[in-house]
Amino acid sequence: MVLRWWLLLTVFTLIGPAISYAALHWVTPVYRAGATVVVAPRSPRVMDDMRPVVDIPDGGWRVFEPYMETQIAVIKTRAVTLAALDSERLWTEPALFDQESAAVSARVENEEDMRARMADMLIRRLRVARLPDSLTLSIQFEHEDPIMAARVASALAHAYVRHNLRLKDQLIEQASVELAAIVEQRGDLREAAESAARRYAERHDIGGVDARRQEATAARTYFNHRVLDATRDMIAAQARWDRILQARKRGMTGLAVEHDLASRALSELRVLGVTLEKDLAEIKLVYGPKHDKWLAVNKQLKQVRGAIRKETRGIVEAARARYDVAVARHHALKEQFEAARDEDTSLAGILAEHDRLIGEVERQTELHDRVRLRHQETLIARGVAQAANNVRVLQAAAIPERPTYPRRAPIMLASAIFGLFLGFVLVVMFERGDRTIKTGEQLEQVSGFPCLGTAPHLTGARHEVSEEVRALRAQLLFVTEQRELTSLLVTGAAAGCGRTTVALQLATSLALADRKVVLVEADMRRPAMNGALGLPEGQGLSGWLAGHTTAVEELLQSTPVENMHLIASGPRPENPAELLNSLRLNQLLARLRGRFDTVIVDSPPLATVSDGLAVATRVDGVLMVARAGVTTGEQFAESLRALTALGSPIVGTVLNDVR
Repeated sequence: MVLRWWLLLTVFTLIGPAISYAALHWVTPVYRAGATVVVAPRSPRVMDDMRPVVDIPDGGWRVFEPYMETQIAVIKTRAVTLAALDSERLWTEPALFDQESAAVSARVENEEDMRARMADMLIRRLRVARLPDSLTLSIQFEHEDPIMAARVASALAHAYVRHNLRLKDQLIEQASVELAAIVEQRGDLREAAESAARRYAERHDIGGVDARRQEATAARTYFNHRVLDATRDMIAAQARWDRILQARKRGMTGLAVEHDLASRALSELRVLGVTLEKDLAEIKLVYGPKHDKWLAVNKQLKQVRGAIRKETRGIVEAARARYDVAVARHHALKEQFEAARDEDTSLAGILAEHDRLIGEVERQTELHDRVRLRHQETLIARGVAQAANNVRVLQAAAIPERPTYPRRAPIMLASAIFGLFLGFVLVVMFERGDRTIKTGEQLEQVSGFPCLGTAPHLTGARHEVSEEVRALRAQLLFVTEQRELTSLLVTGAAAGCGRTTVALQLATSLALADRKVVLVEADMRRPAMNGALGLPEGQGLSGWLAGHTTAVEELLQSTPVENMHLIASGPRPENPAELLNSLRLNQLLARLRGRFDTVIVDSPPLATVSDGLAVATRVDGVLMVARAGVTTGEQFAESLRALTALGSPIVGTVLNDVR
């Protein structure tokens, strides 16, 4: 079975390339030619200090990627294609468009439309790709003629270079016109800024503003220090005034107690008043309050107190006047400081505005100079645009030697793989759909009886014994020791299972083991034993069962194998099943058991006729034969069920034709 599957896989693997090889002879080869162009990130510098007019994005590969994609789209435009066709005069080449141009001409009457349609047909056969990790583009064209393919690819590359240069010329010319207008506009803005700065300087006498600003700054600083001093004096005067008011609330002598507030006269009057109060108290104790001394001292004390009150009022009024003077001085100085500060701020604003106007003049002048310089560079670039082209042809297209399509080797390899895959699929389908018995384990699982052995695929004579048959003989002899097994029926489920071969080899093997064996061929429909052993038919089993003979010796035929005899099937009867159901078969088997150690009966298959079932109940054991890869599990199980229903003594199974 495995060899068959391998053969199937080999056939399918070879059929695929064979069919592909035959089909490729009918396919017209297509050649692909390619030209390479370089797209530089920057145009070549004709002058070191001159920047290119047409800017290309800076940055890494990821930033440059969109630009390259745009260039690929440009190459595939009608403008480039038409330019290539015109430059090489390819419109009249019949090999380029073949039947397509005739079909387009039949549908389109306008020449421009026809040119556009034919350019579109050319674009469909065009392939443009960026080479990995590079700034080069590959322009490839496919055609049946290799020379035409190379010619068109080179024409497209040169047309793309010229188209890129033409676009730059247009951009430079447009930029020159626009820059000229901007130069004029920037000149007007610069003149307006200069005029505004000049008028402002004249109106505010900018020449004297710096001197006035210095004077105002000095005055501001001076009055700022004076205001600080006046503030300290005012705070001190206010503090003195507040203390005097607090001391005054404590009475006539309260102010005199504060030495830093009281004057010298007030202090002396306070001492004198204290002395008089003491004297007055002593006189009152000695002389009484009506005495002249007491009255004189009391009068003098009143005068002192009046003087203290007068002195106190003077001190209070002086402190008040000092505080008022400090406040007035502080207010006057503050007004002078604010006037100086306002003047300084105003002058600073004038200078700042003038500086802004001067800065605007400088900015407008710089912008005007930059635009003017750019305009001059643009005028120069118009004269050197050819040398500053960032696109150039790196390599023209060479005439291809081998076709791009069809690629025979890959196609045939793919065909072989596909054939192998198809064969594998068929093998899997056959294997899954194959319900035949292939191994002894499957046979035991289907039958429920032990598999006593296997018989190999027969390559020599049927009666030649293999090692597997010897092993089967050993198993049967072991079974014989367990039970009586003088007569054995060898049968199978369906025709072609190899039961006759197994019966013949088993009989031969037993005979070689010094056992007397007789082989009875009960298959009277398709007898084969005589031919296998080279013996004549004779009366055979059918003659015995029909009553034509009664002597067993007349039935027995000697075989080339010692100890083995054969009872052939005999002449073919019309009713084999009825003959096998007769009592004469029992008589024959009984006589044979008495003369031989083992009687082996070969019967027809059970699935086709009932001959084997007639014999199965009259022997000591039944050996079922299945052919590997041929006998199905359903057939074998059905035959076993028929035997089991009759009570036949099944001893085991044999798997035949194992490869």
